[in-house]
Amino acid sequence: MRTVVVADGCTDAGKAISLKAAAAGWNVVAVVPPGTGATWLASEMSTNVHVREASENSAAGVVRAINTAAVEFGFLDALVNTSHHPHFGTLEWDGVTGAREVMERNYFRVLEATAAVLPHLRSTRGRVITVTDSGPDTTHFSESYRAAQAALSAYMDALTPVAAAVNIGVALVEASIEPGHLPEHLEKNVMRRAGAYRHFVADHMVGRTDRHRTLSLDDLAEVVTDLLNSKRMPASVRPLPSSWPDGKPMPHRLPPIRPSR
Repeated sequence: MRTVVVADGCTDAGKAISLKAAAAGWNVVAVVPPGTGATWLASEMSTNVHVREASENSAAGVVRAINTAAVEFGFLDALVNTSHHPHFGTLEWDGVTGAREVMERNYFRVLEATAAVLPHLRSTRGRVITVTDSGPDTTHFSESYRAAQAALSAYMDALTPVAAAVNIGVALVEASIEPGHLPEHLEKNVMRRAGAYRHFVADHMVGRTDRHRTLSLDDLAEVVTDLLNSKRMPASVRPLPSSWPDGKPMPHRLPPIRPSR
């Protein structure tokens, strides 16, 4: 049985991908932050999903969990990165320190996990699949998050031919991911901080979710699982929702926007 590590198994996207891949016959190692494993297991169970808590809530903790999984299962065939940790804020509120924190969580942690798994994937001719959020919900009051997503897309695109030289496939899934809603207490906190931006923030928060063009978590998980099982993997795909609100079916996903290698 092939083994895939889902490096951010605590997110909704990571959880959906873990369960879908397990149902497709993959041995799934879902890496979650410390203290969350029991909660994750209590909500959904699958015999093929192995939840492993990172030793600490940092990139180093994730790397240790990946290396431990490689020893435990003997080999790794794939890594799935889901860097979907949205941040609602702007530079004037958060400052450069806040921007660095968002970049650390959504960009540098993904690079750390990828660097840790590449040596294991060389022997199995494995693959790295990274999901980035390209949705309209990531534009206003999310500069740092948007920058992290764009940087990650560019990095994985550049890594593709380099990894191919050692028989590792790299795929990028640029998806408009179904967003969550801010909890009421966080929404009130944002409005208190808005200051001169208050009216613009209020308008944005009322209409911030364009669900007509977002990809459901189930559709996203299906796209990633298809890429895990594919013999030829495109460098980048931009999935479409499976249907529009009027119920008319849409293509499962667009053709690759760059040629398959």
